[in-house]
Order: sequence, then structure tokens, then C-alpha cells
Amino acid sequence: MKTLVGCFSVFFEDPFWIGVSERTYGNKREVARVVFGAEPTELEIQRFLLEHWDSLNYSPSLDDRVKEHPRNAKRAFRQVRKEMKDKGIGTKSQQALSVLHEQDLVQRKGERRRTAKERNQLLYAIRKEQLKEKHKGH
Repeated sequence: MKTLVGCFSVFFEDPFWIGVSERTYGNKREVARVVFGAEPTELEIQRFLLEHWDSLNYSPSLDDRVKEHPRNAKRAFRQVRKEMKDKGIGTKSQQALSVLHEQDLVQRKGERRRTAKERNQLLYAIRKEQLKEKHKGH
């Protein structure tokens, strides 16, 4: 039987107070981040969790299995160096938050591209209309 484990942590990250919600189900871990601004009281945090727990934007699931360590020391050192180069330093929660941040960036980039294309099409249509008016004569 798999169990769902949840955790909510609040910490200060200059200049805001940040809340990080983690939930683990089996071998999968998901993370959501909330920005509070001013330091929240325990009552405010409790009220927030009761009202907005189901609407938090969680990151995609990350595999949370424990990996086997190689026996050879040199191989272990090479593998650690390779993993640090690939993933960087950080906890599973930080990695999940970075995945969520990258997804948001891709989504915003697509939105900007779409709005710029619509704006350019509108400007092109206006220029064409002005040229038609000018071409009609006096």
C-alpha cells in the first residue's frame, strides 16, 4: 500500500517569505512554491493551506528512489563529478522547482511569441489599409 506524505515549509528568501509544499506518493515527489511577501503568522499559514491546498501548482513528478553506490572509489568519484555537472547541487525539492520554473519560462516565451506575431499582423494590416487609401487618389 502506498502512502501520501505531505510537508509544508516556510523560510525567508530575501526579500520575501516563501512557502514550499512537498508531497510524496510512493517513489514520486512533487513540489509547489508559494510567495507570501511579509512574514506570515501560523494562523495565516493554516488558513492559506485550508483554502488553497487543492489549487497549488505542483511540479511534474520526480523519481525519488535511492540509487545504488558503486563499489570502486575512482568510479564513484567520476560518477559524482558527472552527476554534479549534469544536475548541479540541490535537493530534490529544488530540482523540482527548477523544472517547474523552466516550464513556466517556455510557456511565457510561447505567449510572447504569439502576441508579437498577432501585433505584427495587425500593424501589417493597418499599413496595407493606409496604402489602399493613399492609392485611391483624390
